[in-house]
Amino acid sequence: MSENAALKYHMEGYNCAESVLLVFLDNWGKYFKLGVTSSAATAFGGGMGRMGHICGALSGGLIVIGLAVGRTEAKDDEGKQKAYSAARELFKRFEERWGALTCREITQCDLSTQEGFNKYRELKLQETKCGPIVKETTRILKRIIKRIRKDP
Repeated sequence: MSENAALKYHMEGYNCAESVLLVFLDNWGKYFKLGVTSSAATAFGGGMGRMGHICGALSGGLIVIGLAVGRTEAKDDEGKQKAYSAARELFKRFEERWGALTCREITQCDLSTQEGFNKYRELKLQETKCGPIVKETTRILKRIIKRIRKDP
């Protein structure tokens, strides 16, 4: 599995959430239920439907965490606690690295407006800001999940 694959997906046009999720779906299919696709993450792009909220890379990461270590039965408190712990760690490490959790703060663009989206494009933030975030979030996520699952 490669962080570069996440970056490649992002540069092909997948949003941040989809890019992070796709790398894990491609490489860790044994963990996931059949039928999960990038469409599970589509609405999370641009900080949840381009509203500027939680970064899509984090949202995609949360989907991956849930699929990899989350519970499959309501009474599975251990699975729930593993997922919550992994989510907290991902958020902490992300904020330490990027200084914020929201798309709007990170990009300094309001993607819900045409003006903000144009600014995002003009500044080439997909390449210079979001691509590196997608790549690093994937790397962090791999380490968190590998440790929690105790896989080789």
